[in-house]
Amino acid sequence: MTIDEALRTLWQNPNDATAWDVIAAEVYHSLLAYVASLLLTFKVAPSEGADDIVNDVLLSFYRRLKNSTLKLASSAELHAYLRVSARNLLVDRYRSERRAEQLVTFLTLKFSVAFENEGDHFRAIFLNEIISKLPSKCAAMFKLFVTEDLTLAEIADRLEEPVPRLSSRWYRCLEHAKKLF
Repeated sequence: MTIDEALRTLWQNPNDATAWDVIAAEVYHSLLAYVASLLLTFKVAPSEGADDIVNDVLLSFYRRLKNSTLKLASSAELHAYLRVSARNLLVDRYRSERRAEQLVTFLTLKFSVAFENEGDHFRAIFLNEIISKLPSKCAAMFKLFVTEDLTLAEIADRLEEPVPRLSSRWYRCLEHAKKLF
């Protein structure tokens, strides 16, 4: 059974054990690697293991699928949904912990929040004066941040970049942008 077939099966019968096994086998290791990379990149010593977080995300997905109209039609939609769920769970768990500020910022910061009162003014400056002068990879990240109001975690997903690589590039690009500003 493919993951797409498993999703269709679960939509019709949320208790189908074979379909759940296919889903778990397909997503567990990649989701575990994603959560672990977030925790390691931002040097957060978790109060629980990455596997505990992944298990909680999968359990939450199971409950939502059984009790709602959640309908994911493809493997890509499932992976995207679970990554967002993992990010949201990490934010909920680490928001109040001082040692995880950088992780929470990576997962939640949006242009509209960073410049809430002056957003339109700074958006025009970024688009017209700064982004055009940045190297192409930096410009692509900043354009997504400014125009689509994506978090850095969402940008990493969109650009299909590993979290550590995007995070380090972001801060180098930010320094470059500060010099232009």
